[in-house]
Amino acid sequence: MRSGNLAVVVPVDQTQNADSLKTHVWGVVTDLLTKYLGKYYGSFFPVQKAWDSEIKNAYGVVLGIEDPLNFLNLLAEAQQKQQNAMAFHMGFLFKEIEKADTGEHVIPIFINSENEQVLFHLA
Repeated sequence: MRSGNLAVVVPVDQTQNADSLKTHVWGVVTDLLTKYLGKYYGSFFPVQKAWDSEIKNAYGVVLGIEDPLNFLNLLAEAQQKQQNAMAFHMGFLFKEIEKADTGEHVIPIFINSENEQVLFHLA
C-alpha cells in the first residue's frame, strides 16, 4: 500500500488557547477525512514529520500564530507537492488527448474512460 502526506489548512478563531485550537483543528480534519475512509484510503493519523519538517505538536497540528516558520514551510511544501501532482496527472492526460489549438482560452472538459491508465490519473 502506498502512503503520503496531506496538508489540510483550517481557519481558526484565534481567541482560543493553543491546545483548544489544536483539538478543534484535528476534529475538523477527522470529520473531513472520515467520510472517505474505506473508499479512498484505509487509515489516517497525525504525523511527527511531514516532508522535511518536524511536528511535535498535539495531533500533528501546526498553528500559524504559534509557529509561523514551520507553518509556512509546511504550506509551501504541500503546495509544491500539489503542483507536481497536478502536472504529472494532467500531463499524462493531455498526452493522451488529441487537442485542437485553443489559444489562451480555458476549456473545461469531462473525461469518461475505462482505460486503467487514464483512470489512475483521474482518481
